[in-house]
Amino acid sequence: MSLKWWKKSTAPNDAEFRQVARSSQSVTFMMKVPAAVRQEGDMYYSSCPVFDVHSQGKTKQEALDHLVEALQVFVETCYEQGTLHQVLKEQGFVPGHEEEIEEQAGCTINVPFALIARQHAENRTH
Repeated sequence: MSLKWWKKSTAPNDAEFRQVARSSQSVTFMMKVPAAVRQEGDMYYSSCPVFDVHSQGKTKQEALDHLVEALQVFVETCYEQGTLHQVLKEQGFVPGHEEEIEEQAGCTINVPFALIARQHAENRTH
């Protein structure tokens, strides 16, 4: 999400404000989750044990990339069904501050999750 900040002496006029409101229509959340990868024969199997999401690939990197995609679909589906809060709570997650989070041992992956505020952005400009 990009935000424009102005000094008080250069506050935006109404037209500039509407332009920024129209362009600020998305936000991306980044989740850092633990992941595991194991090789069996010619295939690599990846998993995120905290969400019980799994994938596979022909290489270790491909298996991790597919796991990121699977996690994105999982989170998006939970969000769309209105169950994301419940799923997080059932897994024992609570809000935490960065200084409270311990460094995780082992492999972690970054999973981006984007939200687009189409209707809200349109309503703010009218």
